[in-house]
Amino acid sequence: MTEARQTTVRPVLALFALTLTVSAVLLGSTILNVALPTMQDDLGASNTEQQWFLNAYTLTFAGFLLVAGNAGDRFGLKRLLAWGTAAFAVTTAVAGFLDSPMAIIILRALMGVAAATIMPTTLAVILRIFPAEKRARAIASWAAASGLSISLGPLLGGALLSAGMWWGSVLEIVALLALLGLAATWAWIPAIPASGAGELRVMPVAGSLAGIGLLVFGVVHATDDGWAYLGTWLPAVVGIVVLAGLALAEARHREPLLDVGLFKHASFTAAVVALTVGSFVVFGYLYFTTFYLQILRGYSPLQTGLLLIPLSVGLMVGARCPGTRRNGSERGRRSARGSSS
Repeated sequence: MTEARQTTVRPVLALFALTLTVSAVLLGSTILNVALPTMQDDLGASNTEQQWFLNAYTLTFAGFLLVAGNAGDRFGLKRLLAWGTAAFAVTTAVAGFLDSPMAIIILRALMGVAAATIMPTTLAVILRIFPAEKRARAIASWAAASGLSISLGPLLGGALLSAGMWWGSVLEIVALLALLGLAATWAWIPAIPASGAGELRVMPVAGSLAGIGLLVFGVVHATDDGWAYLGTWLPAVVGIVVLAGLALAEARHREPLLDVGLFKHASFTAAVVALTVGSFVVFGYLYFTTFYLQILRGYSPLQTGLLLIPLSVGLMVGARCPGTRRNGSERGRRSARGSSS
């Protein structure tokens, strides 16, 4: 009976579980934005600390993505997804009850580590359980849920704060969503055997964390000291050099965690550049617009969230790209013809 349940795949329910978990991760990246002015008043957080409330999460998230994709092959996708979601829910729930800015920054960093295990794993599960002809539609639904979660974070956070809830309530909602995703994952994601392939290497993770961390440190402190200050631009330059060295080292490794050769394809490079620029624009826009609307214009957190609804619509429309679906379907048809022959 147990084995039958493990081998039975219900794609619709599995996709629902995956979108729940990824929605919690991306909601956690933006829902705190609208609470920053409240945290400034309640916790006495400085401008730099407020930026690290956000950047500590994205820093560790980006830094551990390299090893997270490899860990799924070694330990099993369902197991990694379940443990990552559980860790994300716990660290998020604890962070919502803290009153020390430094402690919150540390917990946000741990949230990012847990989130890094979720994002690539959900995509890997989609590739394993969906046939080629349905894969593009599943990925489009996953992307649409991701875009919606990013942009609805300020709206949901604003509604909670305007209802009189404390700032930590925005994180407790994210933790609740993660717990729902964990339950759905355990119930509906099939047990995919671990391949045991790949090598868990420390240096790429350390290099990516150091490079991204130094770059982010320079950008964050530019708001206080300006770009002419040595302590601002030097860490940023060193971070870029470290990332470039990491890319060169991975290009020469026999089993790279990141296949740098993919950047030889113009379509892949263009997509990565567009995603990077878009992420900078969206997160930068959310950060500064939140303070502008609440402090300078006097809007409530809920009104701020409502004014950001057009961003939600744009991200959802952009996520469900017709070209991606058409190209994915064509690849699926070619794969199907190849397997039948």
